[in-house]
Amino acid sequence: MRRLFFKILLFYLLLFILIKIPVFANEVSKKFIVKVNNKIIDVNNYIVYKDGRFVAKNTSTKAISNNKFLINFDGINFYIELINDKEPFAILSVSNAICEIKHNQLIINKSSLNKTDYFYLNISLKNKIIIINSKKIILDNSQYMKIVNKNNPLASNFIPKDLVYLKGKINAEVTNSMRLKRNAAMQLGSMIKEANRNGVRDFVIRSAYRSYNDQTNIYTSYLNRFKKIYPNDYRIITAKYVQKPGMSEHQTGLAIDISSKSRNNYSSFEQTNHYKWLKQNSWKYGFIIRYPKDKTKITGISFEPWHLRYVGEPFAELLYRNNWALEEFTNHISKEKFIVFKSYQGIYYLITDNKYKLLK
Repeated sequence: MRRLFFKILLFYLLLFILIKIPVFANEVSKKFIVKVNNKIIDVNNYIVYKDGRFVAKNTSTKAISNNKFLINFDGINFYIELINDKEPFAILSVSNAICEIKHNQLIINKSSLNKTDYFYLNISLKNKIIIINSKKIILDNSQYMKIVNKNNPLASNFIPKDLVYLKGKINAEVTNSMRLKRNAAMQLGSMIKEANRNGVRDFVIRSAYRSYNDQTNIYTSYLNRFKKIYPNDYRIITAKYVQKPGMSEHQTGLAIDISSKSRNNYSSFEQTNHYKWLKQNSWKYGFIIRYPKDKTKITGISFEPWHLRYVGEPFAELLYRNNWALEEFTNHISKEKFIVFKSYQGIYYLITDNKYKLLK
């Protein structure tokens, strides 16, 4: 009787373990097959999903984070991330290959092309992780994420498209000549309108789009001013406050210098309710504080609470929630290749270096 009891106990213990630990199993091939150079990949040899985490089973598998892995197979890199939510799904990235979907098969052929394809995988998570089907993701380009600095200058003849005048479009003090790219201008108007509704009023836009020649004139004036005060270090001092021509974000038509009527001194803007409101809310409208106080070593630019940069959605929220400067995002994405990001509205996005796609 005692033996029978232990046999039953062992049976239920094993059943509990098997049900609790879902895996990428051979059953995947019944519904969905991954072929590389005409070889069927048994995904179970590479990764196991356990307690919300991936665990490597093969030396060719490298953990990038708790839920993302890099698999190298025959010279082809697979980045895969599983999102275990109410409706779990996975994102598969395949680098340096040509991919196509035929008859519920993902066919991958090795190629010398420097190319990356992304796939959305429908997942079943009952007692095993089973890939039900897949669809290729066509990413949208973002025209707003370009880094402009001394290492990434703009050409002297670069003029952004879709520049519009701000006068009459936003409830702030502007000059007749101030312009921004259309989407940035529209979102700036919406942002200031919302700030006004929250009791934060009297914004002043002190600078917007600047041409290469405009920046040349500003840079030269700063050089001449600091040369009198710091004759030996005036070029170094100038670089902390103003960029050389071609190295200023203002030339993109995506940056503004913003202040309030009560503060003519830029440096004191940090103490205003205007800055505090913008710091907490500007990301909702696609803007970021481009040169934060705690990121000066990363950006190479002194703290500028007045300088806002439009990067658009969902990038602004992603940077805000991770407390990233633009350079930090670029470094992170170069290592992880892509990010699956859930916005505050509950929307999933696939984000790469300068591309994105709404997933759900």
